Amino acid sequence: RRQGAAIPTTQAEPMRKEHLQAWLPLASPRLRLAAMLAWKTASRWAEVAALTRGNVMSRSPEEVIIDWSCLPKGRRADPYKPSKFTVIEGEWTSDINLLLPMLNDEQPLSEMSTTDLQRQWRSNPMMRRYSGHSFKRGAFRHLINRIVRDSLPIQPHELSVLLKHQLTYDLLSGRTYDTTPTTSIWRGCLGRSA
Repeated sequence: RRQGAAIPTTQAEPMRKEHLQAWLPLASPRLRLAAMLAWKTASRWAEVAALTRGNVMSRSPEEVIIDWSCLPKGRRADPYKPSKFTVIEGEWTSDINLLLPMLNDEQPLSEMSTTDLQRQWRSNPMMRRYSGHSFKRGAFRHLINRIVRDSLPIQPHELSVLLKHQLTYDLLSGRTYDTTPTTSIWRGCLGRSA
């Protein structure tokens, strides 16, 4: 009998957007920036925490372009592959743009590990059940709820590809789309995000 077989695998609980929105004003500016980027790009905490100013290709109040080619190991194979970029638009983009200048070229966005983040959240009753993986799972759950509720035109296999961040669309079609009623669906690394 295998030793690990008796230990159940647990998944991170998907974060609810309203919980994230309630927590953001309580967070430090750098932590708020990292959390908004994690949600907008449906990324794990560790991926976003390692970003530096050098990963920001372009920024304006309407659009921020993130280059993921130097993070993590799996993205190094083809640094010029278009799916290595995420265009962030919509909700929180102007806030992200205002907070980005606090980064320098070499310093990571957050020195806080996933475990450190969970430790900090333990004191907050609303956030204590979440982990650094909850951003990604929550953003996708939010997307799926919007697809079902608004009957958005997306194929089931596209959800799987989105979840794995494996789209091969070009940079312009690789945008993260807001899941507001006026826009359609997420594309690219997560399209114009929620």
